[in-house]
Amino acid sequence: AEVGTPNVSWVWCPTSAGFTSGRAQHFYPGDDQVDWICTDAYPDPYRPPAYQPLRHLLRPFLDWTRSHDKPLMVGEFGVPHSYSPAQRATWLKDARATFTQGRRIRAVAYFDADPPGNPPSMSYSLGSDPSVTAAMRDLAADPYFRPPGNS
Repeated sequence: AEVGTPNVSWVWCPTSAGFTSGRAQHFYPGDDQVDWICTDAYPDPYRPPAYQPLRHLLRPFLDWTRSHDKPLMVGEFGVPHSYSPAQRATWLKDARATFTQGRRIRAVAYFDADPPGNPPSMSYSLGSDPSVTAAMRDLAADPYFRPPGNS
């Protein structure tokens, strides 16, 4: 805004693993420099098939951000194909509950990608399983993510 760009917001977005390890916090430029605090959250692809709910992945991020009066964003999240369809649906239901609990997270984006050559632990497309697509549909349709005036 100081250089004539009042319509620009600055988002600081390290990975959730960076918050878990305690490294991300050391790189925070400061509340005076940041408009949004963000994280990207994926289960650790090197620990498959260990199930890691999103709420566990986000806990260090959410705990750290309590001392910063900034809107929160999950810039990318995804559930891997290395989980069973039932686990993937449960993971997305947990994501919905995690995002809406406390009403602190204001924006999210799902990384719906299945890059060629990636193992199942690094493939995040929703696919066609009815339980997985229903869980994502419910998450996306949650009224929390559709505030008045945003259709």
